Amino acid sequence: MKAPTQPLPVTLSVVIATRNRPDKVARCVASVMAAATPQLLEVIVVDQSTGIRANLDAVVGPLAARGFALHHIATPTVGVSVGRNIGLRMASGEIVVVTDDDCVVDTGWLSSILAAFSPRPELDGVCGRILPLGEGQPGLVPVAVFPSGQAAEFPRRADPSRFGSGGNFAVRRRVLLAAGGYDETLGPGTAVPAAEDTETLFRLVRSGKKLVYDPRPLVYHESWRPAGELLDLTRSYAFGSGVYLTRALVGRHDWVALFILVRRLMLGGVWLFIGGLLLGKPWHRQAAWRRIRGTAGGVWAVLTRNPAFGLGGDWLTKLPQPLVASGDKEIGV
Repeated sequence: MKAPTQPLPVTLSVVIATRNRPDKVARCVASVMAAATPQLLEVIVVDQSTGIRANLDAVVGPLAARGFALHHIATPTVGVSVGRNIGLRMASGEIVVVTDDDCVVDTGWLSSILAAFSPRPELDGVCGRILPLGEGQPGLVPVAVFPSGQAAEFPRRADPSRFGSGGNFAVRRRVLLAAGGYDETLGPGTAVPAAEDTETLFRLVRSGKKLVYDPRPLVYHESWRPAGELLDLTRSYAFGSGVYLTRALVGRHDWVALFILVRRLMLGGVWLFIGGLLLGKPWHRQAAWRRIRGTAGGVWAVLTRNPAFGLGGDWLTKLPQPLVASGDKEIGV
């Protein structure tokens, strides 16, 4: 009698997109090396820098000492979504793990990701916890953190940004390839410089993929910004959300997107504005007003097919197409 086939061990590829941050990406790669497990096959750094690039070989040392491959890919492309897609297509691990170049990962980062996936073969993706890196200075506030210590599954009909963030994200490679990867018209380096990660989470969840938030995989994000700059970022994030949610509503008749849009406008906009007004908190009023303007601006940009943002008819009605994996480590470069 033939023995039952044993499942293959889960393997990992880490993808980091970077541009003109040689010191930060070197720090990030060094932290990944400190978190490496035997299941880590490779670290893929897609480098879109226009100036000096980090010497990552000096950071990680020889292959025999580190146990995983390092692919440092120089490319003239622009945009974090493009960079991540290049890394996704090149990756050979069963699970692709994404972080940002201005992050430092915890030493237990990869082992925690494995612990989340291993007992759950039905799981498609995991978002982890994000905390500020270092101590803040007076006048600075943390940006793009997700500190929740409570594990949760992504409900299919809820706003995915309430349950996780794409800055600390692990996903089965075949799932993200089939979904078309990241939308290359969204995110830093594009005319819609935000929401590439939340749009990806939304698209996966709405297609029926099983995603969870697990606080065990931990990264630290160098995210301290002046309060005034945070207000500008708030508007940018809201604009991106307004864009991708309006596309889902108008282009695909996804009424969940309308529910999320209304909820964001009311709770994060109107009610926060009223609360700031009644309590005499001008910063809250300003943040709420920027959220309202940003979200409404994103809606309007899609409805008017604003060419300045690349939001034409094809973008509105067609999802990103499935990506073809690279067999020679050169595709898209």
